[in-house]
Amino acid sequence: MIDEFTICLRHPGQVVGLNGRGHWAEEKKEKDRVKEETNFRLLERRLPRTFRPNRYRIVWYYKGECPDDDNVIGRIKYVRDTVASYLRMNDREIKLGDDPVRFVRDLARCREVEVTFWKKEGGDDAISQ
Repeated sequence: MIDEFTICLRHPGQVVGLNGRGHWAEEKKEKDRVKEETNFRLLERRLPRTFRPNRYRIVWYYKGECPDDDNVIGRIKYVRDTVASYLRMNDREIKLGDDPVRFVRDLARCREVEVTFWKKEGGDDAISQ
């Protein structure tokens, strides 16, 4: 049984983030690219559709100026949506983990992002109380 899995992708473009101000066609093209790349990584990993993650975290590799964490979370939305769709579950069930976004300055991997999904035991019991 799988406890967690990590997907490594190219950075989603700024146009799909919270502050994206691009033309609608450019935004759609970038969303489609992110979804297609995410689906490819899921199929490549042969992830069983019975896995039900309820947490995720992001490792953002960068050079130059570090982006805002809320913008990074917004840019990863389509990754989370695609993973939930692939696993045939509601994306509302997948919440940010305890250490949601880490930024790593790395010139070799500066255009990559890792998104790790895992199952936290106990689920959302603490939130519902």
